[in-house]
Amino acid sequence: MFVRCNSDKMRYYFGGFLERSLVSARKTNLPQVILKLIAIFPAILCFLFLLANADRSIDITDESSYVLRATHPQLILFQWNWYGYYTGGLKTLAGGTITGLRIAGIAILLAVAAFFSTAVCTYCYRNLGIDCSKKTRIFAISISTCCTLYFYRYWLLTPSYNWLALSSTLLAGSGLLLAATNAEGASSKQKYLLVAAFILTGIGGFFAFAAKPTTGIVLSIIFIIWTFFTQPIKNWTKAVLISGISASVPAIFHVVVLDGGFDASFNKLNMGQQALYLLQSGHTFSSVFKNFFADMSSIWPTYIQIQGITFVVLIVFLISFHFSPLCRKFKPVMLVLVMMCSVTELYWRGSQLTGAVTTAFFITILFTTISLQFSQAQLERHQSGSLVNLMRILLLFFALSVAFAFGSNNGLFRQIVLSMPFFGMSLFILALWAHHKSNQRFALAGVLFLSVALMTKGMHQAYTKPYRSVAPIYEQTEIIQILGRQDTLKVDIKTANYIRGLQKIALAAGWVEGTPLIDLTGGSPGANVVLSSTFIGTPWTLGGYKGSTEFVHKALSLGSNETLKSAWVLTAISGTRSLPNTLLQEFGLNFPSSYILVGKVTTGHRSEVQSLWRPTYSQQPIADQ
Repeated sequence: MFVRCNSDKMRYYFGGFLERSLVSARKTNLPQVILKLIAIFPAILCFLFLLANADRSIDITDESSYVLRATHPQLILFQWNWYGYYTGGLKTLAGGTITGLRIAGIAILLAVAAFFSTAVCTYCYRNLGIDCSKKTRIFAISISTCCTLYFYRYWLLTPSYNWLALSSTLLAGSGLLLAATNAEGASSKQKYLLVAAFILTGIGGFFAFAAKPTTGIVLSIIFIIWTFFTQPIKNWTKAVLISGISASVPAIFHVVVLDGGFDASFNKLNMGQQALYLLQSGHTFSSVFKNFFADMSSIWPTYIQIQGITFVVLIVFLISFHFSPLCRKFKPVMLVLVMMCSVTELYWRGSQLTGAVTTAFFITILFTTISLQFSQAQLERHQSGSLVNLMRILLLFFALSVAFAFGSNNGLFRQIVLSMPFFGMSLFILALWAHHKSNQRFALAGVLFLSVALMTKGMHQAYTKPYRSVAPIYEQTEIIQILGRQDTLKVDIKTANYIRGLQKIALAAGWVEGTPLIDLTGGSPGANVVLSSTFIGTPWTLGGYKGSTEFVHKALSLGSNETLKSAWVLTAISGTRSLPNTLLQEFGLNFPSSYILVGKVTTGHRSEVQSLWRPTYSQQPIADQ
């Protein structure tokens, strides 16, 4: 047998065990199991890495605003989106802590990305005629989740409007794909799946609108066009009705229950638009379209500038493909090689990755469509249908990424970089197509490697240079606590000194959690978070814009006279975003004469000196500092 032993009994037991083990390994195809584990391991490792560090860092600007919107959504009177109510509900379900909210947000985003990848595989099987094995589906999940984790390239882990917009777009995209795969279904199961897909699309569209109205509007346009080209005429009415009802019901519930009625909701939306115009920050509808057309006009010059090598390879490929039968034979391989060349060049450019990926995505989709049209003459007639479906899904992914980014003040081709799962799944589909047409097994592995490399680069950037933090994540070990809550975070020493100092001088002066705070620093809503204070009108009194003074004046005008008089004030005279003190005098608040300076602290981010003031009619004694 396998073991030399004097005892026949020992030989039987040991030899039999080894024989059974080898047979079992052959049955389970051990190399395939190992390959599957290797494929999914990077995404799992990165997920665990984020979970282990979810209690580290707090940005006192943007991220603090997200926390305040989730904590006090009912206090927001400038309403240009609704996401605070839903991140707030998620925070409550997650135990009411910032760390719990972050972990829940990461888990939800990755779960939606994984579901999106399964919808892509189903589309490939039903509409492209490509069989997706279990191993292929695992590859798809890993690629999708790895690319999705690039969303955290700035580290900001707290769910934001961008987080909800991306999750919703992935959800709506899944519904569109599943609707296309069951469009012609005759069985009762497929009919139910078609209805479920329309419902999923409607729900995704609602949450996208709640996160960012411009994203919801573009998604509705995509839905109409996609339905027109993928659904038979008999399904059009059903699609519009089911998706429309699925989006309208939660919207009506929000308006009636959460906003207090149609009049109240309309007034908040109207004031929100007025506030955006006052701020002059580029968030208005006219600015959105102006920026969009400006970005579109710069696509080709930007592409040639940052993708020179890929552009040359692209031209060589198209010329060779047109004249060489050999190149046409290896068409799928050539497509994947050009895609990989594009991503590789972008990857090594480092700081230019943001704008480069977005432009390359558009050009790659355009290039793929043109090259496939060139090849259509070589395809057999029965293959042309799958070709059309391939082009549809690639163009759909680009449209979904545009929907996610549309309306951002960062510009379309800067913001679109956060929608990496659409880019990654485009690579996956082309690799899968190459594998199916030419049996090129390296293609899927290559795309997985690139997605892992992209994720690694994003995580490294986030870990070493987190957004608006003064130290890398691994140096953020100082524990601070949110006043009045069992909520702790780990931050760097400078930020810890700022937070502890602010809490100390506030408590010594008689501070009580829930007291309103007027932030005239223009850029530190984090003070409201760590003091557990409330705000007036808007969670962030934004400074630094042309219309900041008018914007904050509008916000303060929404507060009652009693609230304004009881509010403490935070100032930063030499701050880069500081707002004028005269704002308070316009509301009858005699600042600083009727206020007592209770102390000063220095921030970590921006290193500005901030002063905390208490209104004089408050009778609490001030302890010696």
